[in-house]
Amino acid sequence: MEMAYKFLKAFFIIIALVAAERLATLIHEAGHLVMGKLSGYRFVSFRIGPAALVRDEGRLRFMKTGNIAGTGGQCIMLPPDGCEPEKTPIALYYLGGGLFNILTAVLSFVLLIRSDNVYVKTFVLFLGAFSAAQAVINLVPLKGTVYNDGFNIRLSLTSPADRITMYRILRISGHPDLSPGQMPEEYFMCQDQGEYAEISRMMRGYYMLDRKEYAEAERLFTGCARSREGLPELYRLEAKAALLLCLLMRGADDLEISSVYDKELQKYLQKTGRYQMDKRCILYAYQLLNRKDEKAAEEEYAAMLKLQDNAFSGDIRMQLSLAEEAALTAEGVLIKEGVHENQGAG
Repeated sequence: MEMAYKFLKAFFIIIALVAAERLATLIHEAGHLVMGKLSGYRFVSFRIGPAALVRDEGRLRFMKTGNIAGTGGQCIMLPPDGCEPEKTPIALYYLGGGLFNILTAVLSFVLLIRSDNVYVKTFVLFLGAFSAAQAVINLVPLKGTVYNDGFNIRLSLTSPADRITMYRILRISGHPDLSPGQMPEEYFMCQDQGEYAEISRMMRGYYMLDRKEYAEAERLFTGCARSREGLPELYRLEAKAALLLCLLMRGADDLEISSVYDKELQKYLQKTGRYQMDKRCILYAYQLLNRKDEKAAEEEYAAMLKLQDNAFSGDIRMQLSLAEEAALTAEGVLIKEGVHENQGAG
C-alpha cells in the first residue's frame, strides 16, 4: 500500500507539473487575446503547442502547426483597420500575455495561503511558479530564437522605424487567406533602421518570391541568411530555406546549392517539413531540380499535398504555384520573372 501511495503521489506531481505549465501558457496567450480584443484587434489564430484554432477565409477550423522554436504558444490578431502605425496600440497587445501571467501568479499565491488541501496547494504552487517564470521570460526584453514580448514592447515605444515594421508584420499575419503577392506592396517595404530592418527585408523577399521575381528575392534572402547578429535564429533559418528555393529556381550549380543546403539547413527542413507545407515544397524542388530524382520528387509533392490542412489558404496557393513553377523549370520551360500570376489552390 505504501508503494502504491508513493507511486500515485509521484504520478500526481508529474500530471500537475504538465497541466500547470500548459495552463500558464494558455493564460499567457489568452492575455494577448483579451488585450488585443480590447484594443480593437480581430482574431486570426490561437495556438498552444502544436495545436491551433484559426480563422481562415471567414471560418474557424483546427490546424496542427507543430511546435515553433522559442514559443510555447502564439496568438495572432489583426490590428484595427484604418489605424496608422503610430496610433495602433501595439504595446498593449504584447503586454497582455505577461500581465495575465502576473495576475495568475498573484492569485495562485493567495490560494496557496488560504487552501488546506495538499493537492490544491501543490497544483497552485506549480501554476504560480510557471506563471511567474513566463512573466519574467516574456516581459524582460530578450533577443532569443525570436524577439520576446518585452523586446517588442520596448521597440514599439522607442523606435518609430521598428513600430512601422511591426505594424506591417501584424497586417501581413492578419490576412492568412492572402499570399504575399496578393497583399498591398506597402506592407513589404524595407526599413533601413531598427532591430526589424533585416526582418523587413526578409518579408520583402517573400513578396518577391510569390511574384516570381527570383533574382531580387535571392538578393534579399542572401543578406538575411548570412546575418548572424541582425536576425533572430528562427528568422535566419527561414531566410536560408527561402534562399535555397531561389537558387534551385534559377538552376544554381551543386557548389552553390551545397553552400546553403548544409547540415544545419538539412536538419531544419527535415524537422519542420513534418508539418509545414512550404518546407515540403522546397524539398520537392530540391529533388526535382538539383537531384533530378523524379520518384523522390513525387514523394515530396505527395507529402506536401497532405499538409494542406495544416496551412492557411494564402500559403497553400503560394506553395502550389511555386511547385508548378519548379515543374515547368524541370521541363525546360523558360520562366520570365514577373510574368506569371499566382495560381489558385485548385
